[in-house]
Formats: sequence, structure tokens, C-alpha cells
Amino acid sequence: MNEYISQRGKAHRAFRAYQDVLDTAEWFRRKVRDQLETFELTLWEFRVLELVYRQGPLYTSEAARWLQTTPHLLERYVRLLERKGWIQREASNLEVSKETERRISRSRRPQKGRGRRVMQMTLTPEGAKWVLHVFPSHAKVVKALMRALDGREQETLSRLCRKLRKGDAVKFYREMVMQEDWETLAEAGKSLLKMLQKPDKPGKWQKQQPVSFELRYEPKKPQLPTDKH
Repeated sequence: MNEYISQRGKAHRAFRAYQDVLDTAEWFRRKVRDQLETFELTLWEFRVLELVYRQGPLYTSEAARWLQTTPHLLERYVRLLERKGWIQREASNLEVSKETERRISRSRRPQKGRGRRVMQMTLTPEGAKWVLHVFPSHAKVVKALMRALDGREQETLSRLCRKLRKGDAVKFYREMVMQEDWETLAEAGKSLLKMLQKPDKPGKWQKQQPVSFELRYEPKKPQLPTDKH
């Protein structure tokens, strides 16, 4: 039989899990950061290199979506990799679709092949060699750290992390609305207590009489069928 957990208890349970996720992520980040520093790489720089090596040429906006960050923050690490000679970027213009052209007046329509200007990044030959040099050692460290979990637990962890990132909009909305309802009920309860404790006359308090209920149930007698001729 499941034990009943109050709303406050559920909030404490959720916050403990939240703290465990943050603490574990920071612990893992610190472990791999120390190993990557021996290759003069930060964790974010390695993630960018590995992503471009695995996915091929990418626009900055695409890479930001893959890494779940903002293009502005990603730009900072890409510039550092450019200075090291491991990544190169080329400017290009996106083609304007016919549907988009119809929405723009002719005077403001861009020339053919002159759509929005974007930057596409690719690995340099030196960058590709560096990824192949760093990745085996980094993967060995990650594997050693993850040996604390068996194969099934690792798959479960990956599934739970993806599920948490995906979220549940319906449950999130219900939780936020329920929280607001609890706050409203708490305020209403405080107001009611103040009203009940308010005296009719100075120095005299209103005495509340207990209210009692009596439920009565009288079973009805069954009616026998009658023959009609």
C-alpha cells in the first residue's frame, strides 16, 4: 500500500531530486574538465568540436540548438576555436523561399541568392586530427566514471534525462495552477479566521457554537408487482 505524501512532502522530494541532478552534473563536469585541460580544451570547446565532427558543417544557430544554448554564448567558444586553428567559418546567404518573397514588397525583395546572411562552421584538417587525438582518451575517462552504473542503469539514466528535458506541459500547468489554488485557499483561510475572531463588542469575543449533523437513512419498502387484468 502506497504511503500518502502531502503536497509539501512532494515539493521536498522534487527539490531533493533537483539538487541531486545539479550536484551530479557539477561533479561530472569537474571530473572531465580536469582531463580536457591537459589537451588545452574546455568542456564547451570539446563539445563544439565533437558536434561538428559528428554532424558535419553546421550553421551557428543549428549548433546552438544541438547544444541547447544560445547563439551568442556559442559564438564565444567558436571564436576561441578559430584562433587555435581548429574551426573555420564561411559566410553565406540563405535562399529566400517563394512564399517569403510574396510577403515582401518588390522594392524590398532581396536579390536572388541574397537572403539572410549566416555563418557556417567546419573543422579544419588540424581540428579533425585533434578530435581524433583527444576523443579516445576522453571517452575512456567517461566510461570509467560511468562504470558505477551497469548497462541497464545507464540506459535508464539516459531515458530519464531525455524525459526530464522533454518535460510535460500538461503536468507543469496543473502543478502551477494547483500551487496558485493552495495559496488562494491559504489566504482565504486566514481571512476567515480573522473574521471569526473579530468581537461584536469591545472586550467580548464571539463564542462559536459547534455544528452537528445527523444523517438519517430510511430504506424504502419494495413494492410488489400487481397483476392488472
